[in-house]
Formats: sequence, C-alpha cells, structure tokens
Amino acid sequence: MPGAWTAEHLFLGAVISGFMAAYLAIAEKKAFPVINITCSAIGQINLYESHLEFTCINLYPKIYIEKDDDIAIANEILLSTYKHSIAANSVKALLVNHGEVLVEKNAVV
Repeated sequence: MPGAWTAEHLFLGAVISGFMAAYLAIAEKKAFPVINITCSAIGQINLYESHLEFTCINLYPKIYIEKDDDIAIANEILLSTYKHSIAANSVKALLVNHGEVLVEKNAVV
C-alpha cells in the first residue's frame, strides 16, 4: 500500500521518540531549558545471513535553545543521551548520531 506506514517506519519512530524522551528527561533533571527538539532517522537495511536487517541507523537530532552560552551544556546533554537512551542502546545496528544544537534568538518560552 503506497503511503502506508510499515513496521520499519514504526521501529525507526520508536528509536527517535526514545532518544528525544531521554534528551528531555536529562535536560529536565539539569533544569536546562529546551525551546524545541526534533529528530529524524535514516535506516540502512542489508541482507545479512539470508535475512534483511537494519545494519545502520543515522539519527539527526536538532536541539533548539535560547542562548549561545548554553551550547556547551546542550551538547553535553546530547552526549549523555547517546549513552543512556534505552531504545537506542537496545538496537544491534550501528547508530550514527548527527546531533546539532541551534540557537533560536526570538523564541517565546
């Protein structure tokens, strides 16, 4: 069915939502304000030992913050999230993270 979500779409969505939830939980624990967070993923599927499986998943999280001074903290939380995301750590495929922190100057908090 064209346009229908597959189990593979939902699997990638679970990895994405788990990663974003982990980031927000760590940020909240540190009382760090996040304006917005988005994430996308691209999964690579290959034939391995006579079956198809995800061999690589590229995550593209974007963290939107209010001040330039907070970029280092936002990146620190990203690194912590890579280590502690249960969903991401449960996947046997290689996870490649392309995190990006962006400052949104005129954000309404």
